Amino acid sequence: MLQKGWFLALLLVIPLRLFAEEHALKENGVKLYVSPSFGLLSGQGEELVYRNGGSDDTVSQLLWHMNPLVYAGFDVHFDWEKPANKWGAFADASFKFGMPMKSGETEDRDWMDSRYADFLTHYSVHDNKTDAAIMIHANSGAAFAVFNKHLLKAYLAYEYMSFSWTASGGSFLYPKYPDGSEGHGYLPTPTNVGTYKQTWHMLSPALSFYGTFNRYFSAEIALQASPFIWCHAVDNHILRAGHYRHA
Repeated sequence: MLQKGWFLALLLVIPLRLFAEEHALKENGVKLYVSPSFGLLSGQGEELVYRNGGSDDTVSQLLWHMNPLVYAGFDVHFDWEKPANKWGAFADASFKFGMPMKSGETEDRDWMDSRYADFLTHYSVHDNKTDAAIMIHANSGAAFAVFNKHLLKAYLAYEYMSFSWTASGGSFLYPKYPDGSEGHGYLPTPTNVGTYKQTWHMLSPALSFYGTFNRYFSAEIALQASPFIWCHAVDNHILRAGHYRHA
């Protein structure tokens, strides 16, 4: 089977300059900023399992909703400028850590009958708790002055994301079991039905244009491609006694 995973999120970021340290040396333009931040993450993680490598038929789908997830973290920014040559180097890093909390639902769908690929055979929905969420983004590159106040940047970006979830309680709708008993029911909330973990690594070359229009307004447009993406997933279905690893 071929497994594919993806993650979609909308970040509401509220940076707080409660602590901002700047080292500025005019002769060589060195600047360092450190600031904390917190915000809300809204989105979902998804895992798809296909019937085989040459087919688009989906065998299984897992969804982990995070609506929303509170996080806290900090950002680091470093600049080194050479005003005489109109260029400089920079590096940025952000670290975000999600708070362990109930964050929505976990959904599990299966299409197990190969004769009827579009016929849903199994469905279950459970309370989703995000046990851990770590998001690290870093980039480094060079910036070149364009039209005096604007910058053209070329850089390499790396992103690391790790999420752990626990599904508990909920309900399930399955076909009848071989002994004739009904394949549907409800589970009490404290009952854990599965634990899951996804780890992502992404490496991306990028270009961006940063414009300063006045002392109150600036904007940046970036073009970034991610040809190098690696994901490792571990699914532990407690009630089914199934343990799966994908990469």
